Amino acid sequence: MPKPYEDETKEEFISRCISYMEENEKDQFPTREQRIAVCYSYWENKHKEKKEDSPKSLMEHILNMIRLK
Repeated sequence: MPKPYEDETKEEFISRCISYMEENEKDQFPTREQRIAVCYSYWENKHKEKKEDSPKSLMEHILNMIRLK
């Protein structure tokens, strides 16, 4: 999974992340909405401590974002 670079803008990261997800993660995240949610979650969590970036907390955040739509 891509992570945001320190000097990368939100638009640059989201574009790069979605491209990566489209090519590499369609099996794990079958819908485009899920892949987009993952990218936005990574962007939003980029300044949090690594312990908060656990796969479980990330997946919970993604599921909450999907439910809000």
